[in-house]
Amino acid sequence: MNRLRKHLLSVGLGICSLATATAQDASKLYSVDQYTGVANISIPITSYQLKNNELGVSLSYNTKGVPVREFAGITGSHWSLSVGGTVSRTVKGLPDEFYGEGPAYNDNYVVTAALISKHSKYKGRLVVSKENATERANPDFYRDPESDEYYVSAGTVQFSFQIGVDGGIFVSSKERYDVRFFIGDQPYTVPAPAAQNTIQDVHIQVRDKDNGMTYYFSPSGRDMRVIAPYFRSSYPFVHTQNCAYPDIISLLAEETPVVNTWKLDKIISAENEQVTYTYQTFHYPITEDLSWYQIVTEGSPAIDTFRTSTPSYVMRRFETVDLVSQIDFPYGKTIQLQYDTDNTRLEFQGISYNGGNPLLPKLNAILYKEADKTMKYTFDYSYFHTPSVQNAQLEVNTYQNDAPDYYSLKLKGINVVDMTTSSVNRLYSFGYNDKKQRRFGKGLDFYGYYNGGDNDLGKWGNSLPGFNARTTDLVSAQYGILNKITTATGSEAIFYYGLNDGLSEIFALKPAIGYWYGAGSVGDGLRLATVVLSDVNDPTLKKSVYYTYTGGQY
Repeated sequence: MNRLRKHLLSVGLGICSLATATAQDASKLYSVDQYTGVANISIPITSYQLKNNELGVSLSYNTKGVPVREFAGITGSHWSLSVGGTVSRTVKGLPDEFYGEGPAYNDNYVVTAALISKHSKYKGRLVVSKENATERANPDFYRDPESDEYYVSAGTVQFSFQIGVDGGIFVSSKERYDVRFFIGDQPYTVPAPAAQNTIQDVHIQVRDKDNGMTYYFSPSGRDMRVIAPYFRSSYPFVHTQNCAYPDIISLLAEETPVVNTWKLDKIISAENEQVTYTYQTFHYPITEDLSWYQIVTEGSPAIDTFRTSTPSYVMRRFETVDLVSQIDFPYGKTIQLQYDTDNTRLEFQGISYNGGNPLLPKLNAILYKEADKTMKYTFDYSYFHTPSVQNAQLEVNTYQNDAPDYYSLKLKGINVVDMTTSSVNRLYSFGYNDKKQRRFGKGLDFYGYYNGGDNDLGKWGNSLPGFNARTTDLVSAQYGILNKITTATGSEAIFYYGLNDGLSEIFALKPAIGYWYGAGSVGDGLRLATVVLSDVNDPTLKKSVYYTYTGGQY
């Protein structure tokens, strides 16, 4: 019989007694990548074992660094919440499910008429796989020569797959998986003529043959893109800024939504045990700054007008985000995720959406329910705040009337709540380098990490080559990074960092124009230098772990 194993944040929490919690030592919460020196921190919250797969909710964090342009997720800056499952893909050429007409053209495009008329119809790899011999011989069709790349993630099931030209599925795992495509609950078929020249919403089923488990995925996240003909470069695939001008030489118009992520709806075992996932829809406003798009000519005396002017925010679009709100396990066990839909995050001040779904929230709590027992885990937050004229503080809880990009959600701790007595006990506390550059700020190295120090902190602008140095800076690169974890038992880990210098072989490949990468720097982010492990209750218990690197390897 399957049993729910609730281990709160790797703490071995003995849930038999809801009022008792003991935390494991902090050294068990992370592992170090021996090639990059990056610490991968994993904070499991709840877990359910269904045959060979471990399902549940967990948090993760990596210490590579916090890119300036990165937006904080629902559990805080640089933290990721892992729950449910997804199939994501990288589109290569045409989307695999595309079936449509060739591009339209007029007299203004006569120079390309020969190319345009070469193929009157286009087929993605999934459509091609359904062709019979007669259809395969038709020269009027352009057939995408490459499958998209799909990545499956559901608990401990992790693999990628591609579609063969004859419909076979090639997986990257030694495990035996059967992958099938559906339209709704019916096996995939080529669309009827009336439905051609559209992007169908296909569903995906993954069957684990060895363990008798079937995973059901439905469309979720979408990219906006131009579907381009075979002779066009990758440029049309970039979401263009001005939507008023249609791309005439395209297969579908600009702003065509193409599925890039499928969400996990349910898992069914051979014994008919089911795990089902319920979702809540939110909207994430995609905003950018016009200064990021400035084009300069090498050696040009052009004036950097962005140094002194104010930000030019552009609302590109609202992206739909599906977040798991409940998981139903066998035997009446459930997990509920509660989001803060009453308070707008400080990063979204002044932004509204009238489409019926709230903006991206923060996660307030996770409830585990089993029969008459309930465990509640809550999350404490504040906000990183880049010092401004209105307020020089590095951490705030309210808006300071400056600009939304000064703020970034900060996870400070995780608690367990005794639902009988309402007592709250802190399980984990997190410490950071509290300085953090505003998201539209200047001062980015070649990889997007901050390099401007206190001099550029809070200054708005671009980091384009020729105007700004791209040199990495150890002190600045640590702005916003996690540097301490303290557990409920007093176990503590403190992280000290160095710069990732990269492999020595790469240095010979650096371009001669120094401002493209920064003097003497090719390294990508941070790597661990030292980790100090201690017990706040016993000062005699202290251990330092030092990391030495050679040629970019640990």
